[in-house]
Amino acid sequence: MSAGDNLNGGFCRVAGITRDAAAAATATADAFAAEIAAAEGKSGPELEAAVTAVKVRLDSAVISLVRKNALKAQLAKLQKVLADASKAAAVANKAAVVEAAKAAAAAAAEAGVKYCVVRTTVSDAAAVREAVVAVQKADNVAIALFSVDEAKDKLMLYTAVPPSVTLGTPRAPSFAPLCAGEAMLNSYRTRALNRGLGAVSDGVAWMKAGMEAVSGKGGGGKGGLAQGQGQGVAQLHTCQAAAEAFAKMALA
Repeated sequence: MSAGDNLNGGFCRVAGITRDAAAAATATADAFAAEIAAAEGKSGPELEAAVTAVKVRLDSAVISLVRKNALKAQLAKLQKVLADASKAAAVANKAAVVEAAKAAAAAAAEAGVKYCVVRTTVSDAAAVREAVVAVQKADNVAIALFSVDEAKDKLMLYTAVPPSVTLGTPRAPSFAPLCAGEAMLNSYRTRALNRGLGAVSDGVAWMKAGMEAVSGKGGGGKGGLAQGQGQGVAQLHTCQAAAEAFAKMALA
């Protein structure tokens, strides 16, 4: 039997093949079994590619339904291996980016600097956010953390300014050429003079400065956090320079 369907009224429909077609179906099932067995010795991207290749073809393969279900069960075990590995990697990546951000902030604080601008290749937004929140909770240093996703050509930026960081009045004229957007800079200066930079300590203006080169979009403000993203990994150094210049101007 190669297929079976439940119909209305308690009936079912089955399809079967015999002779040469049955022998061919058995050979096909054997080939799938060998392919899955070979995949069991793989890991990471190789295992993922092997599992995907089998799954795409197995669903439409004309083989014994019993064999197909058994093969799918074997494939499900490999998919669980991939899922478990992905979860473990996510946990490890989160721990790594949090520790790296805290180390950068500690180094800045030790040097008497009120900010740090850092980057990571971890593209998990939750991990990046957790990292800047951890730095913010330490209440010593403001942080701008860039996340680089080479595969998607995407940059992400999270900024966090803790309550204890007192922001000064923007002064450096060298900031404008780095991030352009003269209107944004003038607006920021106006707010700084009228209300004090503590009123915009949400980091939104900082994030916008860092994302200017890639026309990034984002927002935030609550709890001192802001986030944005844009396309153009090649502009990373320009974005970092703009964020650095903004911080030096407003936070130094």
